[in-house]
Amino acid sequence: MDGRRNRRRTRDLSPAILLLIVVAALLSAALTCGEIERRTEAVAPMYHEDEIDVMVDWGATLQAQETAAQSGGQPKPPDPAAGSEAIPDLGSADSPADDDQPSGGDDTPDQGEAGEDEPLIADFTGSWHSDAVCEATDAPYRWEIELRQADDVVTGTISFHDCPGGGRAEYQVEGTATANNFVELEGVLTGKRGDLGNSAPDALDFTVRPQQPPDPDLAP
Repeated sequence: MDGRRNRRRTRDLSPAILLLIVVAALLSAALTCGEIERRTEAVAPMYHEDEIDVMVDWGATLQAQETAAQSGGQPKPPDPAAGSEAIPDLGSADSPADDDQPSGGDDTPDQGEAGEDEPLIADFTGSWHSDAVCEATDAPYRWEIELRQADDVVTGTISFHDCPGGGRAEYQVEGTATANNFVELEGVLTGKRGDLGNSAPDALDFTVRPQQPPDPDLAP
């Protein structure tokens, strides 16, 4: 009789015990979730949101690698796009910085070559005169040219003698030589005698070529 009563009581208490176990399990789960939430709130301020995402991605990658290693497969390398931006390779041979380095060559133009391109200046230094000869020993030619030149500056005299008895005229001349085979000279009358001297202009421009009579020729 007592054994039957005990078994009956046990059957009556079984639903209550099960209910208590379920309540205890729910309370334990609630306490565990609350602890996890508190720890997450304590840790979250220590990291930036982007950093937390990166850590989560890397954690997932590491977990995948461990799973692959345990299963005998080849671990998959981490995807740079899943994490932070890729770090540029500063040591690459194709780096643009290498292109900016001086090549060591000298880009300065050769002054000697530049000088060769410059036109040469004709030299008019010398003296020459007419073939005709006058009797006067101090003016033996109908025209005579004497020139000196320093760099491109030409100076000298041009003399005329309209012999016999026609008079004389002498000009001091100056001009600038170029690469041309003639030079333009400005003349100023500095000496005169007779009819030629009286008719000669006080200033006259001449064109002179080497070994040629002056233009104009006042005593042809």
